[in-house]
Amino acid sequence: KKRIYIKDEIDNISEDENIFLVFADSLSAKDTLSITAGRGIGMSAIKSEIDKLNGEIKIINNIGLGVEFKFIIPLLNKKDGVK
Repeated sequence: KKRIYIKDEIDNISEDENIFLVFADSLSAKDTLSITAGRGIGMSAIKSEIDKLNGEIKIINNIGLGVEFKFIIPLLNKKDGVK
C-alpha cells in the first residue's frame, strides 16, 4: 500500500523475512502523523543501533497472542575490550 515493496517481492519472501519488514525505513502503521507516531523511523532506528552493537534481533509471532521481540546485545568488558 505504501509502495515500499512491490507485491511480487512480498509474495516471494519467507515468513521470517516478511516479519522483519517491520524494520523497513519509513514503514508506519499510522495513516497520519501525530506528535508521537507515524513517521516510520522508530523500528528502523532500533535495528540500526542493534546492528552497530553487533547484536541480534529475534521475533516470535505468537498468532492470536501478540509478537515477542528479543534484542540480544553482546556484553563488552570495557576494561580489556573483550566480549
